[in-house]
Amino acid sequence: MNANTGVDRHAHGLFTGADFQVNAGIVLFLHWIKRADSIRLEGEDDIEIRLEDGYRIYAQAKAATHADTFGDGGRLREAFNTICENVVRDNCACAVYVTNDQEPFGKRIGSTWLPEACSHFGYGELPANARKKIDQLLKEHNVDAEYSSSIELLVFKFNGADDGTRYAVVRDKIRELIEDIGSCGLVGIKVVHGEWTRRLMLSAQDSDDSAFVSKADLVWVLAAGICESPDKGRWEEDHDREEVDRLCARYKQVIEDASNRFSTVTQVMSDFDDFCSAETGKSVKQQRDDFIREKASTYVDELGLSGCPENEASAVCGEVVRKILISRDQIEKVREVTHLAD
Repeated sequence: MNANTGVDRHAHGLFTGADFQVNAGIVLFLHWIKRADSIRLEGEDDIEIRLEDGYRIYAQAKAATHADTFGDGGRLREAFNTICENVVRDNCACAVYVTNDQEPFGKRIGSTWLPEACSHFGYGELPANARKKIDQLLKEHNVDAEYSSSIELLVFKFNGADDGTRYAVVRDKIRELIEDIGSCGLVGIKVVHGEWTRRLMLSAQDSDDSAFVSKADLVWVLAAGICESPDKGRWEEDHDREEVDRLCARYKQVIEDASNRFSTVTQVMSDFDDFCSAETGKSVKQQRDDFIREKASTYVDELGLSGCPENEASAVCGEVVRKILISRDQIEKVREVTHLAD
């Protein structure tokens, strides 16, 4: 640790720019999650977030793969080549420079003004000498000074040879979201991180708008975690072990498929409420059991089970519907916290 700058120059790198980019996308998406509609990598910018109002967040993600390169001015200049192009777009809500460089504006400005492991600044919140640096870069690219207010900085620690160290900040941000939802212990942080990483990496491989990953698809990973485990005991009386294993595998496949799952959840909840209003005088458990027995099979097509044997589709569909109804408060909390529309 350098006593003058507070920067640990002994931290190891051993990661790729793509690894940083996808994790930067996750951190930025979580910052904007209440307004976000979808996200993609390698579109008009390294990271592109489409907001619900039609505006977009454009972000340049530039990593220092080793702490010895902190304060390298070339990284900032390279990022601003693109930032200056995107900040003037009519649909730009803001252009963000995302980095793990703890001296993002150079060694002279240093890092003592960075208060946390993850820091997000608007232009007006930056130190005066950092704002001066941005003003200079905008001038060099013939961009009017008025656009400076649309520039933001996100700096988070992302170094280390082991996953636990390197991904600590990203996973802490995911943990904060899970805590807000109240699903601690039900949703695995590493599972969410791994699945979000996979989906965002896939988005970087496509070249059209279909590459955008919707908020609903990403958020469904949280709901899927809540609904992850079926009650196998319900199947063991009527099925042998091999059949139970097959039902569990099919259930997992259905739960993890994000395709229109929230619309299915909404439909199931609405149908159940209508069913209960006509089935008064019974306990909630009895109403739920009656609903599953009488209505669960109507969701076979929506759950992608129409190609399965009838008894398999019926068993899995019933368990999915049961899990949705039992977990409805937590699933609704997922939607509330992330501002996900019905």
